Amino acid sequence: TLFLEMLRACWKDQEDIESRIELLREWIGAALTNRAVRYQKGLILVGGGANGKSTIQSVVKALFPPKTVTAIAPQDFAQEYRRAELAPARLNIVSELPEADILAAEAVKAMITGDLVTGREIRKAPFSFHPRAAHLFSANALPGVRDMSKGFWRRWIVLNFTREFAEQEQDRTLASRVVATELPALASWALRGAASLAARGHYAVPQSSVESLQEW
Repeated sequence: TLFLEMLRACWKDQEDIESRIELLREWIGAALTNRAVRYQKGLILVGGGANGKSTIQSVVKALFPPKTVTAIAPQDFAQEYRRAELAPARLNIVSELPEADILAAEAVKAMITGDLVTGREIRKAPFSFHPRAAHLFSANALPGVRDMSKGFWRRWIVLNFTREFAEQEQDRTLASRVVATELPALASWALRGAASLAARGHYAVPQSSVESLQEW
């Protein structure tokens, strides 16, 4: 209840609130069931500060064992040492995307789709693996991209956060309270979303997300 109330407050006055919530539910469910690469979509939460993005990320992160969570920005996916960190990961979550352009688009596509890639730990031999992590990023503004291919752009879903909560509206304990009291229910909620996603075979992307991606 707390988590859903927070989401509805974040997207207050938006026409497609429930569609956005369902998309987030299905995306989290796919990540939890380790099937994110099957649906081949990275998720970016976009908007200025004090709008709920960090709360969502904190709650999602709490659903996963700590050793399965990484924080590798897509701008670093071409670096073999950074790629190696993603080999055991189930969730890759970055709280603030760098402003630098995404240059290695092929590496980004491979990490999101689970294609065979090569990584290397320091002072060790290279090794190959199929990435399995779901990718959740947050950004005040979307980074520049030079790749205009459909193969790159169809790998993303953008959720916009336009509301800025005033100081007296902010609840800095919300994420910890959700984790303390609602995490099992949230996991069940997300798994039901994963079942809906599996039945459909693809995400039902809200029109607002389609428009945000086109603008990007």
